[in-house]
Amino acid sequence: DLRPLIIEYNTQLRETRRKNRWREGIRIFREMKDLGIPPDIITYTSLLSVLGRSNQPELLLRVFRMMLSDGNITPDAISFSALIDGLVRSNRLGEALGGFAEMQRLNITPNAFTYSSIISGLAERKEWQRAGE
Repeated sequence: DLRPLIIEYNTQLRETRRKNRWREGIRIFREMKDLGIPPDIITYTSLLSVLGRSNQPELLLRVFRMMLSDGNITPDAISFSALIDGLVRSNRLGEALGGFAEMQRLNITPNAFTYSSIISGLAERKEWQRAGE
């Protein structure tokens, strides 16, 4: 049973998010994969969060696509919110809105954090009209 190892690695990833150490997060994720320890939704979401907070939009998108291609992972509102927030933080509002549209297409209900990120991005650009949509 690999669950205890997955939990340990997820704990380490959450710590990288707390300390804003995206390079360490990537290293932990790679080590996990190299050892044959399968990432779960928490693994991906933690990594997405640290990448988003660290202004690493290309890596953020790459990891999100990797998560989507992993046959064992189904994205949820939390993982989409981490993606959307990271894109908004990187001034990539169009891509964030695309992520929001994809979330809706997949019938994933946005949470308060999702809406907050989108509204903040729109408000920052003074796009008040779109914020009401």
